Amino acid sequence: MSYDGETWRDDLPAPFDPTPIVPGDRLSRTVFVRNASADSATLTVVGADVDLYSVSARPFYDELSLSIGESDSESVAVPFSALTDAVLCDSALDPAQTVALDVALSFPHAATSGSTRRRIALRSPCG
Repeated sequence: MSYDGETWRDDLPAPFDPTPIVPGDRLSRTVFVRNASADSATLTVVGADVDLYSVSARPFYDELSLSIGESDSESVAVPFSALTDAVLCDSALDPAQTVALDVALSFPHAATSGSTRRRIALRSPCG
């Protein structure tokens, strides 16, 4: 795998640095995958070992979605709460073929998860 299509590694670092994300944000990155064998292969990207935790009744990750697909083709956005065992990409690769995959993390502008209305009572210092 590679982020630039030239330097290849078996263990790429995470595609996105830890960063605050707010409604309306979309993080994207291209990952290159190549079939280094002399045989045809199938590339399947599956959500595995997804561990989500929140104490909120409606956690923010319910509105986060992840999509992975070949560049210039349709990809399906999968909500984080449904990532475990979800097939995110399924593609055939010819021998020595390289494919560019677009990885996108989206938090929709209309997201309301995690927000709570709070009533603030202001008291006069004079009583």
